[in-house]
Amino acid sequence: MTYGGSGHEDAGNSEGPSVGFLMESPEDPARYAQEYDAPTYWSWPELTQFMEEHGMTLIHFDQGRFGHTQRKPTTCMSNLPFMDQLNEARCTVPKGEPLNPDLGSRLQQTASWADWAPGLKQAIRVAIMALIKEHRLGGALEKGLFHGLMASAHTARTQAIQERLSGLRARHGG
Repeated sequence: MTYGGSGHEDAGNSEGPSVGFLMESPEDPARYAQEYDAPTYWSWPELTQFMEEHGMTLIHFDQGRFGHTQRKPTTCMSNLPFMDQLNEARCTVPKGEPLNPDLGSRLQQTASWADWAPGLKQAIRVAIMALIKEHRLGGALEKGLFHGLMASAHTARTQAIQERLSGLRARHGG
Protein backbone atom coordinates (compact mmCIF):
# COMPACT_ATOMS: atom_id res chain seq x y z
CA MET A 1 0.00 0.00 0.00
CA THR A 2 1.43 3.39 -0.87
CA TYR A 3 0.56 6.79 0.40
CA GLY A 4 1.96 9.93 -1.05
CA GLY A 5 1.58 13.41 -2.30
CA SER A 6 3.58 15.34 -4.81
CA GLY A 7 5.49 18.40 -3.71
CA HIS A 8 4.09 21.63 -5.11
CA GLU A 9 6.09 24.71 -6.08
CA ASP A 10 4.72 26.67 -3.11
CA ALA A 11 5.16 23.78 -0.69
CA GLY A 12 8.18 25.37 0.97
CA ASN A 13 11.71 24.13 1.30
CA SER A 14 12.00 20.84 3.11
CA GLU A 15 14.71 18.30 3.61
CA GLY A 16 12.31 15.36 3.83
CA PRO A 17 10.87 13.29 1.00
CA SER A 18 8.52 15.03 -1.41
CA VAL A 19 6.59 11.77 -1.81
CA GLY A 20 5.70 9.68 1.21
CA PHE A 21 5.90 5.94 0.64
CA LEU A 22 4.87 2.94 2.73
CA MET A 23 4.64 -0.69 1.66
CA GLU A 24 3.41 -3.29 4.16
CA SER A 25 3.72 -7.05 3.91
CA PRO A 26 4.16 -10.04 6.22
CA GLU A 27 7.59 -10.16 7.81
CA ASP A 28 10.20 -12.53 6.43
CA PRO A 29 9.63 -15.81 8.33
CA ALA A 30 13.40 -16.21 8.60
CA ARG A 31 13.40 -13.22 11.00
CA TYR A 32 10.75 -14.38 13.46
CA ALA A 33 10.35 -18.16 12.99
CA GLN A 34 13.71 -19.32 11.63
CA GLU A 35 11.93 -20.59 8.49
CA TYR A 36 14.75 -19.94 6.05
CA ASP A 37 13.11 -21.58 3.02
CA ALA A 38 9.86 -19.58 3.14
CA PRO A 39 9.30 -17.34 0.11
CA THR A 40 9.70 -13.61 0.75
CA TYR A 41 10.72 -10.64 -1.33
CA TRP A 42 12.18 -8.78 1.64
CA SER A 43 15.50 -10.56 1.01
CA TRP A 44 15.79 -9.68 -2.69
CA PRO A 45 18.96 -7.73 -3.56
CA GLU A 46 16.86 -5.54 -5.89
CA LEU A 47 14.71 -4.46 -2.96
CA THR A 48 17.81 -3.49 -0.98
CA GLN A 49 19.06 -1.48 -3.96
CA PHE A 50 15.64 0.18 -4.32
CA MET A 51 15.64 1.10 -0.63
CA GLU A 52 19.09 2.67 -0.89
CA GLU A 53 18.19 4.63 -4.04
CA HIS A 54 14.98 6.05 -2.56
CA GLY A 55 15.93 6.56 1.10
CA MET A 56 13.67 3.82 2.46
CA THR A 57 14.04 1.86 5.68
CA LEU A 58 12.58 -1.44 6.84
CA ILE A 59 10.49 -1.44 9.98
CA HIS A 60 9.75 -4.81 11.63
CA PHE A 61 7.02 -5.22 14.27
CA ASP A 62 4.03 -7.28 15.41
CA GLN A 63 0.66 -5.68 14.65
CA GLY A 64 -0.71 -7.39 17.77
CA ARG A 65 1.28 -4.83 19.76
CA PHE A 66 -0.86 -2.12 18.15
CA GLY A 67 -4.32 -3.61 18.71
CA HIS A 68 -4.62 -6.45 16.17
CA THR A 69 -6.23 -9.67 17.40
CA GLN A 70 -3.33 -11.69 15.96
CA ARG A 71 0.41 -11.37 16.48
CA LYS A 72 0.80 -10.66 12.73
CA PRO A 73 4.58 -10.18 12.24
CA THR A 74 4.89 -7.34 9.73
CA THR A 75 7.51 -5.43 7.79
CA CYS A 76 6.98 -2.00 6.29
CA MET A 77 9.30 -0.30 3.84
CA SER A 78 8.88 3.43 4.23
CA ASN A 79 10.34 6.89 4.15
CA LEU A 80 7.52 8.38 6.25
CA PRO A 81 8.54 10.29 9.37
CA PHE A 82 8.22 8.61 12.78
CA MET A 83 7.43 5.13 11.37
CA ASP A 84 10.79 3.88 12.64
CA GLN A 85 9.39 4.23 16.18
CA LEU A 86 7.38 1.05 15.53
CA ASN A 87 10.56 -0.92 14.79
CA GLU A 88 10.95 -4.13 16.80
CA ALA A 89 7.75 -3.58 18.84
CA ARG A 90 6.89 -7.20 19.60
CA CYS A 91 4.01 -9.10 21.20
CA THR A 92 4.41 -11.43 24.11
CA VAL A 93 1.48 -13.51 22.79
CA PRO A 94 2.74 -16.38 20.57
CA LYS A 95 -0.09 -16.30 17.98
CA GLY A 96 -3.37 -14.62 18.87
CA GLU A 97 -7.00 -15.68 18.87
CA PRO A 98 -7.69 -19.32 17.90
CA LEU A 99 -9.52 -20.24 14.72
CA ASN A 100 -13.28 -20.49 15.06
CA PRO A 101 -14.45 -24.11 14.44
CA ASP A 102 -17.58 -22.99 12.51
CA LEU A 103 -16.64 -22.45 8.82
CA GLY A 104 -18.87 -19.39 8.27
CA SER A 105 -17.58 -17.71 11.40
CA ARG A 106 -14.01 -18.71 10.52
CA LEU A 107 -14.28 -17.02 7.11
CA GLN A 108 -15.42 -13.79 8.76
CA GLN A 109 -12.75 -14.10 11.41
CA THR A 110 -9.86 -14.67 9.02
CA ALA A 111 -11.06 -11.86 6.73
CA SER A 112 -10.71 -9.48 9.68
CA TRP A 113 -7.15 -10.69 10.21
CA ALA A 114 -6.15 -9.01 6.93
CA ASP A 115 -7.01 -5.59 8.38
CA TRP A 116 -4.27 -3.36 9.70
CA ALA A 117 -4.08 -2.85 13.45
CA PRO A 118 -5.78 0.33 14.70
CA GLY A 119 -2.46 1.58 16.10
CA LEU A 120 -0.72 1.04 12.75
CA LYS A 121 -3.41 3.03 10.95
CA GLN A 122 -3.01 5.83 13.50
CA ALA A 123 0.79 5.81 13.12
CA ILE A 124 0.42 6.13 9.34
CA ARG A 125 -2.05 9.04 9.77
CA VAL A 126 0.39 10.82 12.10
CA ALA A 127 3.28 10.24 9.66
CA ILE A 128 1.30 11.58 6.70
CA MET A 129 0.18 14.62 8.68
CA ALA A 130 3.82 15.27 9.69
CA LEU A 131 4.84 15.08 6.04
CA ILE A 132 2.06 17.52 5.11
CA LYS A 133 3.16 19.90 7.85
CA GLU A 134 6.82 19.54 6.85
CA HIS A 135 5.95 20.61 3.32
CA ARG A 136 3.69 23.38 4.60
CA LEU A 137 0.63 21.92 2.93
CA GLY A 138 -1.71 22.45 5.88
CA GLY A 139 -3.51 25.21 3.95
CA ALA A 140 -4.32 22.64 1.30
CA LEU A 141 -6.34 20.74 3.88
CA GLU A 142 -8.32 23.85 4.76
CA LYS A 143 -8.95 24.65 1.09
CA GLY A 144 -10.19 21.12 0.37
CA LEU A 145 -7.19 20.39 -1.82
CA PHE A 146 -6.07 17.38 0.17
CA HIS A 147 -8.26 15.01 -1.84
CA GLY A 148 -6.65 16.26 -5.04
CA LEU A 149 -3.24 16.03 -3.45
CA MET A 150 -3.79 12.39 -2.52
CA ALA A 151 -5.14 11.69 -6.00
CA SER A 152 -1.96 13.18 -7.44
CA ALA A 153 0.09 10.57 -5.58
CA HIS A 154 0.48 8.81 -8.89
CA THR A 155 3.06 11.28 -10.10
CA ALA A 156 5.79 10.13 -12.44
CA ARG A 157 8.03 9.26 -9.47
CA THR A 158 5.40 7.24 -7.66
CA GLN A 159 4.45 5.43 -10.87
CA ALA A 160 8.10 4.64 -11.50
CA ILE A 161 8.42 3.18 -8.00
CA GLN A 162 5.31 1.05 -8.48
CA GLU A 163 6.45 -0.14 -11.93
CA ARG A 164 9.84 -1.07 -10.60
CA LEU A 165 8.35 -3.05 -7.72
CA SER A 166 5.98 -4.80 -10.14
CA GLY A 167 8.95 -5.73 -12.31
CA LEU A 168 10.76 -7.13 -9.28
CA ARG A 169 7.73 -9.22 -8.31
CA ALA A 170 7.37 -10.53 -11.87
CA ARG A 171 11.04 -11.53 -12.02
CA HIS A 172 10.77 -13.35 -8.72
CA GLY A 173 7.50 -15.12 -9.50
CA GLY A 174 5.35 -12.96 -7.19
